[in-house]
Formats: sequence, C-alpha cells, structure tokens
Amino acid sequence: MTLQELIALRSVQTGDGLDSTPRLPGIYVVINRLTGRGYVGSAQNLRARCRGHLSTLRRGYTTNGLMRRDLQLHGAEHFDCVVLETFPSLEAAGGKEGLVISENEWIVRLGTHRESLGYNALLYGQWTKGASLRDRERKLKHNDRSYCLLHSVDLYDPIADVLLDSWTREPRVTERWRASRV
Repeated sequence: MTLQELIALRSVQTGDGLDSTPRLPGIYVVINRLTGRGYVGSAQNLRARCRGHLSTLRRGYTTNGLMRRDLQLHGAEHFDCVVLETFPSLEAAGGKEGLVISENEWIVRLGTHRESLGYNALLYGQWTKGASLRDRERKLKHNDRSYCLLHSVDLYDPIADVLLDSWTREPRVTERWRASRV
C-alpha cells in the first residue's frame, strides 16, 4: 500500500475517524492529504496518540520541523491519522521493541524516511540524511558566528533525493540493529 492509496481510502470516510480508532497498540501514519507526505509512528494506545497528533496540529504546533513547515503553509485541516496495523496487546506486538521494529518496517514500506514522501527523521535508530544534514547546518550556524545560510535557504524545505544521495554522511542501517532490539 502506498501513501496515495491511504489518502484515497481515508477520503471516503466521514469525520476525523478518531472515534473508530482502537485503543490498542499499533502503527499509524499521519498523512498530509495535500502534499501526500506522511509520518509513521507507533503507540501503545492508537486512539490517544492519533488524537494527540491531530490536536497538536490544530493548535498550530508540532516538534517535527518538516511537518511544521507544511502545517504553516497548508493548515491543519489537511492532516489525517490512519491506523496501519494493530496488535491485541503490547506482548503480542513483541513489547515496545517489537512496536519499534514494526514502525521501522512501515517507514521503509511507505518510504516516509525519504523527504519527498514523508516526515520521518529516524530510521532504525539513525537519523536520515536530511535530518543529519539539517543538524550539521544548525550546529555550524550556532557554533560559528561567521557561518550563515543564504537568505533564501529554508532548512525545512524538502531536500531533493539527488542532493541527499550526493552527500556522503550515510546513516548505517544494518540487520545488527534489528537483531539487537529483539
């Protein structure tokens, strides 16, 4: 399933869908219907977590810089929360570690770690290239007063995959991380 298919599925539902969201552990995606970008997360109580995300967005705030930029540009009314996977209990999910593993699998499946498709800044415990680049730029700007970004540069503009692929600081995503979490 792709983000576009999830958006199409969500558009036929009425209301915000939170009343039908289960209070179970699982994986969710916050989707921006206008841009087609998403943020995959995991929660022990999906209804509470989705309600919290949407409530925070409606108040005009989120800690995710990429999502915050889209919120300011397009408004909260374009964001929805969709449940991707549920588990009958936390133990059935493999505990908190199992939830994190499932979350990362969904991030990869939907591609939300790629800036053109999503807002996720972490994948398998490592920052994505875009998040790592932004962190480096913020640190350079903070630590070196003579360093400055061009006036037209917005650190929260999505960075093109071609540019990110040319950047050499590759996050190490290995099976060892997965094995150490189980």
